Amino acid sequence: MDQTTFVLIKPDAMKLGLADMILERFRQEGLTVLRSKKVRVEKEKILTHYEDVLKRLNKDYLMQAILDEFLDQDVLILVLTEANQDPITHVRTIIGATDPAKAAPTSLRGQFVHDTLEASNVEKRWLRNLIHASDSPEAVKKETELWFGR
Repeated sequence: MDQTTFVLIKPDAMKLGLADMILERFRQEGLTVLRSKKVRVEKEKILTHYEDVLKRLNKDYLMQAILDEFLDQDVLILVLTEANQDPITHVRTIIGATDPAKAAPTSLRGQFVHDTLEASNVEKRWLRNLIHASDSPEAVKKETELWFGR
């Protein structure tokens, strides 16, 4: 069985109408959508999704920043695969660096994001960078089960 990856198209991308373009880019790059679903974000689910980030960064404002950005907003969740390839690494290359200011100009974040990690930290808000993509097989399993169920 081919490896999979989990992707969450964030509220900023949804509001900008970029979801279809992002899906098309993944398809052009050879990825196949195995599962997709548009969901409205609930508090418990998004805080569980980002619990490792909350612990690692340990910033007093971060939980509220996540809720301000995601709560009751629509996101598109995806499970992607790619025959005989590593979809985790490939998707992360396509979307670009977490900080859009450091993303390659040909990446999705490099093309469409006008936010920076520095600005979001100064303003004490969540970074608007369009997409979350799993960074390991363990994260894929955890995030897929969280969002799609077992």
